[in-house]
Amino acid sequence: MNLARPIWPAYALGLCLIAALCFGNLHTHLLDTHDADSFSDHLQIQQDGTFFFSPDKAQASGRPVAEAVKYLVFLICGNDPAAFHLFSVAVHALASLLLARTVWRHAGQLILAGLAGVLFVVNVTHFQAVHHISAIDYPLALCFGLGALLVLERPAAVAALLVLGILSHPSIAVAWLLAAYMHWRRDDLTTALRALWPSGLATAVAVALSLHLAAASTSTWQSIDEYGAQSAAGLVPGMLRVLLWFCSRLLTTAHWLPLPIYVQQTWELAVGAGLVGLLLWPVWRRKEPLATAALATLLGLLPYLLLTEATVLDLPAGPSRYLYLASAGSSLLLAWSLDWIRRRVHTYAAVALLLATLASSYHSLARAEAISLYTSGRSYSAGREYATAREQFRRALVQGPETLPATDIYTRLCLLLMDSEEDYAAVLAEGLAAHPDSKRLRLLQLATVAADPTDENREKAMHSVLDLRHTAPPDAELVAKALHNIGAGRLHYKDDPGPAIHAYRQVLRIDRDRFKTLKDLTFAHWQRAAQLIDLMAAADVDNRADLVDNFREQMSDAIATSLHALRLRPDADLFYQLGRAYQQQERYAEALEAYRQGLAQNPADQRAHLRIAEILGQQGDKAGAARAREAATRRTPPTETQ
Repeated sequence: MNLARPIWPAYALGLCLIAALCFGNLHTHLLDTHDADSFSDHLQIQQDGTFFFSPDKAQASGRPVAEAVKYLVFLICGNDPAAFHLFSVAVHALASLLLARTVWRHAGQLILAGLAGVLFVVNVTHFQAVHHISAIDYPLALCFGLGALLVLERPAAVAALLVLGILSHPSIAVAWLLAAYMHWRRDDLTTALRALWPSGLATAVAVALSLHLAAASTSTWQSIDEYGAQSAAGLVPGMLRVLLWFCSRLLTTAHWLPLPIYVQQTWELAVGAGLVGLLLWPVWRRKEPLATAALATLLGLLPYLLLTEATVLDLPAGPSRYLYLASAGSSLLLAWSLDWIRRRVHTYAAVALLLATLASSYHSLARAEAISLYTSGRSYSAGREYATAREQFRRALVQGPETLPATDIYTRLCLLLMDSEEDYAAVLAEGLAAHPDSKRLRLLQLATVAADPTDENREKAMHSVLDLRHTAPPDAELVAKALHNIGAGRLHYKDDPGPAIHAYRQVLRIDRDRFKTLKDLTFAHWQRAAQLIDLMAAADVDNRADLVDNFREQMSDAIATSLHALRLRPDADLFYQLGRAYQQQERYAEALEAYRQGLAQNPADQRAHLRIAEILGQQGDKAGAARAREAATRRTPPTETQ
């Protein structure tokens, strides 16, 4: 054993180099789900330290140790995504080293230990736990759990490390069960329980505390709520299918990506059933170190069986992060297989297989980055940071298009491009060329035709869409969203309200009560009216009359659409625009009422106060006008929307 001591520093350096090679590109990645919430919490905690304990945090995960570690990184590096990603890689490398040390400590086989650590650091199955900043909780928890197994003879240290691990992520509580098994294997059950009952009590208290601190919006509590609404007859088969799927993924995506990771294949359940049987066999026969590795694998999956089947099937990156703990055990099993080949077949055969596995892992991890970029794009889109979302989607398509849900990412990217200054046609054409049978992309093409006022097939396209309202409402809604975005892009970025008005009207044929479209259509009429005013100033007498009629039509349409929208929902901007339209038509009483209703929604709207002052001044109410102007100066005005 002592001969192995000089090897460990070199081995640790090797693990760091492998981790840097496989994950170094993460420094270019940005944020993903919940990361922005954590960064926001950091800034508030910096202003008020007590906010760390507040249940009002945006990311009240119930994992205070992990939150504290992330806050410490913030204090050193600020809210720098690159620093957080590299820190996550470092923690993952540390977990790999601790796994190797734990195997060496309890199995006494140096080569087996070294292989386990190397295979774990490049395991593709759990890539999301390394790529996703908020998922750093998983590597942190595993580090503490492995630390507890390393000091198994010191009960107080085991208890302390398990508590720290559970408060990083409660799933690591299963490490106590593995510790009990390892004690039992070495001694007997009574001795094991006598040694571990204090840490068992501490584990139970830490789990209860973690659940108490977790916000109701966390997946843990959401699953608990969903379980309460389901029958046991539905829950148990669902849990079994989750177990089989997860178990299958520990092999099918271990160091390769032969299948879409976000879709469950039916045959995976059969593979999972076979693997569960194989895992139970060494546990039953108590064949070491296979039994401990197999039990660690099964126990690592146990906490995530509490997630509902619907939850895990809807994950855009698949169950990746939920497999992090279990992949420590499965990596040891794969390491044992390589070591068996070394001992029973030939050393060169084992080395060749190891090198092929490392090469496959490197290639597959690079492809898996595309999934992380895709989920990051979805997160930015949900946060209304559309420019960044577009960039993340584009990077994902470059990084690994074959690993992505192609229809979804092309659809999302096209929808974002429609409402931007960029052209979406090339991306849509690219998507259709690669996936000509995609229904969603063909629906976007249908929306493109319907939105073009010069296309002779626009009515034919719209009739097809209108039929979808009854046969496939989600498809009709997708076309409506695309039409709206095309109109918004024309209006806001191309200063072309004519085609925008046409696109918005097409949307309203699909859904006449679509509030956002009605609101934007009101502003489009206003923008067109403003253009007509400029044209009237330069027009000759013959053309001026037609422009005046068009102007009046635009104003009447603006009033009609704003009234329609306001019947659906009160809105300060719409009330203001309605007041302007009434004021333009010299309907001053109605204008004043509209402005006042808008102020009821937004008392800080300086624009409305000034318009009221203007009307009252024209009517000779100098005192009222003065009060309105004074009210405007007491409030910070919002940016006027035209």
